[in-house]
Amino acid sequence: MSMTAKQYVIRLGWINLPLLLIVGALNYWIDAAATHHLPGETSYFPRTTAHSALSKLHYLSINKPDTIYFGSSRTEVGLPPDPSLAGGGVYNAGLSGAGLGQVVPLARHVLELTQSKNVVIGLDFTSFSAEYAGNTELDKGLLTSNHLSYFVKRILVDLAQALSFKATQNSIISIFDKLNDIPYDGSYKSMSIRGQHSEARMLKITEERGKTYRAFRKKMEAAFIKPSLHLGDEKSWRLLDGLLTEICEKNIVIRLYVHPVHALVTDVLRQNGSWQRFEQWKSDLALRSRRYQQQQCDIKVVDFSGYNSITTETIRNLLPTTSLQYYWEASHYKSKVGELILKRLFSLDDGDLPSDFGRELREDTITEVLAAIREEQTRYITAHADEIALAQQWANSK
Repeated sequence: MSMTAKQYVIRLGWINLPLLLIVGALNYWIDAAATHHLPGETSYFPRTTAHSALSKLHYLSINKPDTIYFGSSRTEVGLPPDPSLAGGGVYNAGLSGAGLGQVVPLARHVLELTQSKNVVIGLDFTSFSAEYAGNTELDKGLLTSNHLSYFVKRILVDLAQALSFKATQNSIISIFDKLNDIPYDGSYKSMSIRGQHSEARMLKITEERGKTYRAFRKKMEAAFIKPSLHLGDEKSWRLLDGLLTEICEKNIVIRLYVHPVHALVTDVLRQNGSWQRFEQWKSDLALRSRRYQQQQCDIKVVDFSGYNSITTETIRNLLPTTSLQYYWEASHYKSKVGELILKRLFSLDDGDLPSDFGRELREDTITEVLAAIREEQTRYITAHADEIALAQQWANSK
């Protein structure tokens, strides 16, 4: 007996719909990627301990840490959520690929759901734009100042995630790991610790990218792309000012810092003619620090970039089998550097810190600070001419 097209579609639907619902329910229950469970939470099937954008939002909707870090992957990788360094409960909400256009909406959303006392924000000149798209997995449609609105939207997003191919793939991995009695992400040990990438995970990632040498080279090749003209424009400053005003009104302590990327990355701004814009950006940060301090806001802006004893770590002896002391590669610094940053930001036992690492950007001293960095730049160009030439060679070969 032949079927019409309509009958065929109806029968196909009756077969596929229940199957789809069963798979979706199973994916939702297993939640191998820990999108709506706390990463590492005990469950029958193993889950990842990594904190994705969705899992970070879920964590912060339940927990109320005293101190929260915001920023790009440089913050996510480098700042340890150590209570002894930042005080109280700490969480690293840094997100890979996030620029100003993602960091600000995320921070506003989170600060509506928590009662934080301290906020730390990592800043980069090369991603300081409201237009910066980034490559983060953050769903900006979830971000809202209304608690109920977030939870309703979150249910819909979680259901959509459960029906995705990726969730099914993760569930299959989780089921096989359960049968083999191993953690979902056992090869990474603990992938994230209160939002920060673990050292084990970074070692694994660096190894997958061809060790430190190749990873360093790839980051340097990417650094030679000229910054967007939108960096530090009026729209970008309005975005940051709106956030800072809201934080100040909540009497939250604010610590802004400029990331200490390797000096070779910073020096590209000199080479491509962006150095004056970079200095103006720092001057504008100093101006805002003064403005909000006059409003009785506890704010500090500290610059860790430039040519100091940390950022100028030599790569002369860097081989495919060796690693650096302070960096995973040219862009991401290690936790030992993050510890120094936090000590400087919160003035905790900073007497043993390198004297040239971390200068406060203030309106009354910004001219002297920028002049000092230019002098350090001149010395670096002379002392590291071979490394600068090597970086240029990498860029040209690409």
